[in-house]
Amino acid sequence: MLIALAGPPASGKRTVAQYLINAYGFQPVFLASDNDSAKTLEKGAPQTPFRFSTAIDLVHYVTSHWSKDFVLVSIENVSDWEPLSKRPFCLLVAVDAPLSVRFTRFRNGQSEREGEYQDSFAEFVETDESILYGTPPRSQTLETPIIDTNGMVSNGVESPAATPSPSPTPPTPPSPADRHSSLYFLMQRADTRIFNPYPRFDDLYTVLRISRLTDQERLRPSWDSYFMQLCNLAARRSNCMKRRVGCILVKERRIIATGYNGTPRGVRNCTDGGCPRCNDNAPCGSGLDVCLCLHAEENALLEAGRERVDRGGDTILYCNTCPCLGCAKKIVQVGVKEVVYSLAYGMDDMTARLLMEAGIKLRQHLPLDSDIDRLLLAADVPK
Repeated sequence: MLIALAGPPASGKRTVAQYLINAYGFQPVFLASDNDSAKTLEKGAPQTPFRFSTAIDLVHYVTSHWSKDFVLVSIENVSDWEPLSKRPFCLLVAVDAPLSVRFTRFRNGQSEREGEYQDSFAEFVETDESILYGTPPRSQTLETPIIDTNGMVSNGVESPAATPSPSPTPPTPPSPADRHSSLYFLMQRADTRIFNPYPRFDDLYTVLRISRLTDQERLRPSWDSYFMQLCNLAARRSNCMKRRVGCILVKERRIIATGYNGTPRGVRNCTDGGCPRCNDNAPCGSGLDVCLCLHAEENALLEAGRERVDRGGDTILYCNTCPCLGCAKKIVQVGVKEVVYSLAYGMDDMTARLLMEAGIKLRQHLPLDSDIDRLLLAADVPK
């Protein structure tokens, strides 16, 4: 496994790396361009960090040593991530913190190194924006020499004989290529995100334990997570104004039908005014007898048919929302053996009782979240 850490200055990347090294025995690795992280981590690392000239060199080495775990302490641009992202053992983790918190950390670290504060907040912001967005530092654009009408260079300070100098030119925006290779765009591609405003290491360590960064499901989803993600994809096709729901019917880990909620074929989409009940914003659970939308489970069951569902092995129904009572009756009738859902619904208790009586297993599955804050909420950990 290779975990690559991306984040702005003083966000906590080295602390996360040190945790992985100490707790799980990860081997620290660096790219040649990242000298600062290497020097800082070398002081307390139990093993000598490895340096690589390019990301491609790193990929070849890690591939040859696939049974070991590595942490790339800092990665700053998309071009370095591209060769890594193609490998199934690479995980990109974004680490971030509020700007004021990061400046305080940076200033404290600078004080320890140099004995006094060197950079102002404005200078820190300028450097931070340059790293994040690929913008040139403002100092490179604001101090451009200005030539007056007499040919005298004033460097932005008006000489007695010079005409009034124009206002400083605003910074040149980065090109599209620079923007899309910047740290900001790299962090948008992260598989997992860690928000680190914590003043104490122990607080961050608690978050890292809950985050399960080393869980193999972060690299390769389980069957339950795989089919649930396909349910969420199917739900994107929904045209019902009330809720997006997707459903997958699976037999022996093979998909036999998919469905999403919306009006029947040939009927105007609900989102285009095809269902008066939904278009009038009827409360949840009311007016269902006049609703023209088919539920995702109904669509999938109709597509598969009883013959395909009930014969030749047990069929599992995956749905991103717990089925309503009406759909539960149909699920029982066609012979589904197990129902797996992610989100709760208002009729869960009635659905559960009916399915239990019919001998159908009902369980909830929550895929491993990429947003660590949601995991913290689920674990009821104070932030």
